[in-house]
Amino acid sequence: GLAYALSGIFVVRMIHANFLAVLAWAPLAWLFLIQAIERRSYTAALLAGFTVGIAMLGGAPQYSLYLLFVLGFTSLFYIARDRGRGTGALAFPVVSLALTVVFAATLFAVQYLPTTELADLSMRSEMTYERSIECSMEPLNLGTVFIPKLFGSAAGWNNRGYVGPGAYFYAWELASYVGVLPLLLACIPIAYRLRTPWVLFLTGLLLFGVLLALGGYGPLHPVLYKLLPVYDKFRCPGRAILIANWAVLLLAGIGAQMLTKPPPGGTASGATNPKKKGKGGAIRKAPAGLLAGLGAVLVLGIAFFLAGRPLVAASGKPEAIAGALRGFAIFLAVTAAGSGMIFVWARSRKALPFSLRVALLVILVAELFAYGFGFNDGKVDPKTFYRMGDETVEALRAEVTHDYRVKTRAPEGLLFPRNLTVIQRLRGVDGYNQLLLERFNTIHNDDSVPFLRRMNLLGVKLYTRFDPTQRRLTLVRNDNAFPIARLFGDVRAFDSKADVLRELGAPGFDETSTLLIEASRAEPARFDPSATAEVVQWEENRIEIRTESSEPSYLFVSEIAFPGWRAEVDGAPVEDVVADYAFRSVPVPAGVHTVIWTYMPNGFMAAAAAALGATALALLYLLLLAPRRNDSFPAAIRALWGNES
Repeated sequence: GLAYALSGIFVVRMIHANFLAVLAWAPLAWLFLIQAIERRSYTAALLAGFTVGIAMLGGAPQYSLYLLFVLGFTSLFYIARDRGRGTGALAFPVVSLALTVVFAATLFAVQYLPTTELADLSMRSEMTYERSIECSMEPLNLGTVFIPKLFGSAAGWNNRGYVGPGAYFYAWELASYVGVLPLLLACIPIAYRLRTPWVLFLTGLLLFGVLLALGGYGPLHPVLYKLLPVYDKFRCPGRAILIANWAVLLLAGIGAQMLTKPPPGGTASGATNPKKKGKGGAIRKAPAGLLAGLGAVLVLGIAFFLAGRPLVAASGKPEAIAGALRGFAIFLAVTAAGSGMIFVWARSRKALPFSLRVALLVILVAELFAYGFGFNDGKVDPKTFYRMGDETVEALRAEVTHDYRVKTRAPEGLLFPRNLTVIQRLRGVDGYNQLLLERFNTIHNDDSVPFLRRMNLLGVKLYTRFDPTQRRLTLVRNDNAFPIARLFGDVRAFDSKADVLRELGAPGFDETSTLLIEASRAEPARFDPSATAEVVQWEENRIEIRTESSEPSYLFVSEIAFPGWRAEVDGAPVEDVVADYAFRSVPVPAGVHTVIWTYMPNGFMAAAAAALGATALALLYLLLLAPRRNDSFPAAIRALWGNES
């Protein structure tokens, strides 16, 4: 648990709350499922489902998928292990998994249904195999399992200190360091107990995680990409190293527990040598498998260091070179100390002394602290970093009012850290979005439409541009930017979005006077130079606009068109149309009118009802039926501490 909490994947994800939601809840969900199967406990299965559902609501679907992989493999493990123990022993792993998944699905449905709809309209709907293997765990990247900063790091928002294979963000996407000591401890059960079911299962899970993380360099990703639904929507298969991390840490836990007892009396390789005597009686030989495992950790660490050294040296970055050397020294020191203590235990006839076990714990904390303490070692005070300077913020707010936006990114770089406009409550068009809508991405980045035309439609009042004379990024004013809401009298209809995009990019097209809609025909509309559109209310799920015009017209809103938004004019529902490829629009009659958009995802109410119904049924079982079966909630919690499977 300590190694997991301080491991590389937690350190690098500290700013990603959605990832942490899955990472933190996953071990508990796994443990509840194990309890459900072993104790035939519906309560534990419901708790597993609740935990999985909460984790999935965090919003990291790829890690959630990996958790489901592990839960599924665990059920298969019990079926294989207990295949000769009767129908009940075979059925309950399936029942437990089904109850876990179904209950989790009912809780998660309120997010899953809108997300699925969003995913179908996002860039992921066009995910190619080539894009899916981006951020695969290249074999050389496996060296960071032993030396976490073998190729430098990417600390700081604009630092490019990573010098290894792939892009700079590989430094955190492929983080797989759990410490050298857990690798050494994991060798103990593999050497002594490989034939026992749990050790064999965890070893197989370890191999599965590594092979899947290899992505395009391994055999599993191509198969799953073709055969497994949903899997083909994700990129960065290197994240699957998380599965291997879980397996290594559990094996290390078993190994640490074995150190509290005398070494097993015999091994598969016949490690005991009763003929060789010493002062304490028979002296044991360390089993060949253990020596091979400890030696493999040492050899692999040295091999990866030597293989990566030319790449690091060629970078010419002193920080990366020094970090690699420092990491290699720590690796050698921990390997020597840890292997030595394990070797002493393997040769003895008793448990590893308490003082040495404490020493191992200190070594573990020290090596993980040495990694995590310096990972985000930027010199900028976080308060200064995120506040962006009060004067700068106030200046932007004065220019970018409620009706306009700012663009802080240019091809040459970022003027401000990504997503900082959100923190400062400024309307921006840049940032990170896991489910980036295809229509928005096109109108934001497609060069077939002139840049300023796209900025006008997006309402960008200030945009970032690289000044070659001053060699820096600057903000440029755009006085032609659309306000958030605007009325049009010249409206033209097109059958497809491709036709609209083509017309938007046509030379001479004037986006300030003509609106292009996707419809079979346009309602009558005429231009009124005195027409106004005033934003009355602008919230996450509700937009209210007051229009006034002497002529019928179309109201354009500079917000991305998306299913689930419902429009009404003066309380009467109307069908909105997609305008200028990516935005919302509705026809409004002449006169004064109130136009309201409200967001209610398709299927949300049904999903919410299902979640409430499933929760009610679970509570009824826990309160009325579970105590009669000796399956109460307190019993399930107590079992977490008393089971020794």
